[in-house]
Amino acid sequence: MATRKASAVTSDARFGAKECAALDFGGAQFEDCKFDHGDLRGRELNGAKFVDCAFDTCDLVVARVIDCVFLRVRFRGCRLGGINWSQSRKLEAVSFDSSQLNDGSFLGLRLDGCAFTDCVARGTTFRDANLAKASFRGSNLSMAEFVNCDLRGADFRGATDYALSPLENRVEKARFSLPEAVNLLKGFGIVLE
Repeated sequence: MATRKASAVTSDARFGAKECAALDFGGAQFEDCKFDHGDLRGRELNGAKFVDCAFDTCDLVVARVIDCVFLRVRFRGCRLGGINWSQSRKLEAVSFDSSQLNDGSFLGLRLDGCAFTDCVARGTTFRDANLAKASFRGSNLSMAEFVNCDLRGADFRGATDYALSPLENRVEKARFSLPEAVNLLKGFGIVLE
């Protein structure tokens, strides 16, 4: 059995744009760190572990997150398009605030309790995900895919452009607001005039 090389832990550090550009994320572990204005487009974060970290106004478009761990991580004002989050090892208590998540994939992930607040997640797939008690408040979910999801207790108040079927998802006690909640009727084949 192959042994995994232990990596040093970086704690309580702040990384600006210049420092982010010089970082080698592969297999690294970060705790209580803040990443500000980092240009991480297309970077490989493979095997990295982030615990209690914050990413503010960072660009991670099409970054690779294979085998990454994100525990209690907050992304605020970030560009996160095209990321295949389903390749990460774990996402737990992660929040996305005012971020762009277009064309991303959360396929089959356990995201219960995660927050997607005031985000734009056009074309993002949440197929087969556990999103129980997740929040999508104020987010634009145009063309986002919700199929075979656990959305029990999820909060969609203020979210726009979502299309999800109560027949294909578990939606007990999920919260929706008008007028967008009318979209739920489309799943029943009802024509509204």
